[in-house]
Order: sequence, then structure tokens, then C-alpha cells
Amino acid sequence: MEHRKSSRNWVSFDLRYVLCVHSTQASNRLLQRGEKFLRLPAHGKSSRHFFKRAMSIFTASLVEFFGLPRAGKTTAVEALAHRLARDGYNVAVVRERASVCPIRNKMGPLFNYWTAISQLKEYVEACDRGVDLLIADRGILDAAVWLNYKNESGEFDEEVADFTRLLDNRFMNKRTLLGLWFTADIEVVLRREFERRITPTPGTVMNRRVLAGYADAYSRMKGDLEARVPITEIDTTNLDISSTIKAVYGTVATALQSEPRQL
Repeated sequence: MEHRKSSRNWVSFDLRYVLCVHSTQASNRLLQRGEKFLRLPAHGKSSRHFFKRAMSIFTASLVEFFGLPRAGKTTAVEALAHRLARDGYNVAVVRERASVCPIRNKMGPLFNYWTAISQLKEYVEACDRGVDLLIADRGILDAAVWLNYKNESGEFDEEVADFTRLLDNRFMNKRTLLGLWFTADIEVVLRREFERRITPTPGTVMNRRVLAGYADAYSRMKGDLEARVPITEIDTTNLDISSTIKAVYGTVATALQSEPRQL
């Protein structure tokens, strides 16, 4: 309570100063932003955090879920968004894009280009709506791993490698609070997939060769990805849905206690 009070006093002083030197319309917008962030859970952040977040147009932090299919990402995304909304955050979700992507070849590079660019678009729109936390079910990190996997296998050319390097951009790296890599034993992943099918026939992605190649590509990229953004691995091989959700919430709640990366 004392921390929240000192934050309010610190921000109020600076907002009063802004009110004196800027137009009424601009200062009112800033005041509304400052009041909004003061209503969020403090999570140990300093008063300087609140004022900087109020001043910035890029208000949202990003958490991206990426990793193997059928490892539990989508279920965990929805549960996390619901819980954080109850905690007082304005949360938006970028849902898995494969079903809405207009690119016909889901194994080609254009599909990964589209998903990565879509996340940038969603991030900008979320900031315009005043979202605090954007949760992505696959996005830039996922596209980077898939493109690296296909590039290493010799299926793509140098232009794809150039685009993969473009995904390592400072703007989104600074705003990514956390990347959650979901993994599971490949046999468990395939069993979960085939349980949903009438005929257990391997698909273009849901087969041992592609899944193993994607997981290996991540392992080789892990050091590079961790140099860009904080990464936490969640292995759901032996976790039920409830345990997975608890692990995800605990990990994200801990990350939210630290200073946002964009500051």
C-alpha cells in the first residue's frame, strides 16, 4: 500500500508539470494513462516505471507461446489471459494464425513471414487500444525457429535466411517480456494429435521427422534466442492441463515482477 501511494505521488507531481506546459487535450490523455497504470497491480515496480509507461505510446508487453504442436500452448494461452484479466491487466490475445492465414502453403516461407508480420500488426493495434499485455499463440519466435529449420534442411534459399535475420529486431525484443517454449516427448505429441482424429495418419507437420527437426532447430537456436529475449521452457510430457496452467501462470507472474524490458 505504501508503494502504491508513493507511486501515485511521484506520477501526480510530473503530471501536474505536464499539465502546465502542454495542451489540455494532450495532458488529459497523459493523465488518463497515468491513472490507468496506477490501478494495475504494483508487483514491486518503481514509481518511475509507472510514469515511463504512461508517457510511452508502446504500452504493451509481449508474452509469446511457441513450440511443438499439441504441447498445450493454446489451452494455456486462454487460461493465462483469463487469470491476468482477473488480476487487473488489460490483456489481448493473438490466437494461433494457421487457420486464418491466407497463405496456402503452410510449409513454405511465406506462411512464416505472414505470421511474424501479423504479430507486429497485432502489437501496434494493442498499443492503440491501451493493452497492458499481449499474449501471442505463436508469432515472431515461432517463425524464426521454423524458418531456421527449413533453411538448415536446404529447402529455402538465401533470401529466407535474410528474412530470418530480420526477425531479430530490437524493437520487439525489448518489448517481449517472455518467450515460453512448449515441448513434449514427440510420441506424446503424436498420441495427443491422433486421439483427435478418426484415422491416425501422419500429416505434413504432425510426423516424427518434421517434429524432431523443428525441436532440433530450436535446440541449436536456443542460445541465440535467449540472447534476444528471456526464454522459459515448459515440458508438458508428464503434465496435465491444470499443472501446465499453474506452471505458466507462476512463470509469467514472476516475470511481471521485474522491470519491463522496454524501459
